[in-house]
Amino acid sequence: MIVKLVNPVSESREVSIQLEGAHSIKPGATAVVLAGKNLADENSLDAPTNISPRTVPIEVKSPSFNQVVPARAMMVLRLPL
Repeated sequence: MIVKLVNPVSESREVSIQLEGAHSIKPGATAVVLAGKNLADENSLDAPTNISPRTVPIEVKSPSFNQVVPARAMMVLRLPL
């Protein structure tokens, strides 16, 4: 299952996620995070990866869980069912 989260504000936010109909989550969940430190951050020829996606493992033990979304970030959660 893929869940997309966006946090446009300047502070991290914790969100509660409930996957209706899912009975369990298998190991191996990941999050692809795209975020910058400042709202004006951008890529350039000198810093082409200033803002680039990074994949991190996340631990999800049940279909109901909390996830922290960093400030000014987009996250794509990949949850194996």
